[in-house]
Amino acid sequence: MFSKASCPPPGGARSGDRRPTGEPSAIGYDDRGQPTGYRLRKTLIGSRQCYQPVEVTLTLDAGRRIVEREIQGGQFATAEEYEAQTK
Repeated sequence: MFSKASCPPPGGARSGDRRPTGEPSAIGYDDRGQPTGYRLRKTLIGSRQCYQPVEVTLTLDAGRRIVEREIQGGQFATAEEYEAQTK
């Protein structure tokens, strides 16, 4: 899975692969000991005149699908916005 974020103007778009060097952390377990959800924190550093760190936190369900996302220092970008900013 890929998450896209952008800096505040005049910064550039950035993308983050949701597979960082570590795995997401389990945030709960069911009665069989299986994870009920995960949390992943990632710091993205952009390019193209935007080197300000953007902190992204994703909350995932047991199937590792995004159920909540938070961002500090930037904003999430749609695929179209990301493509437009990277041209």
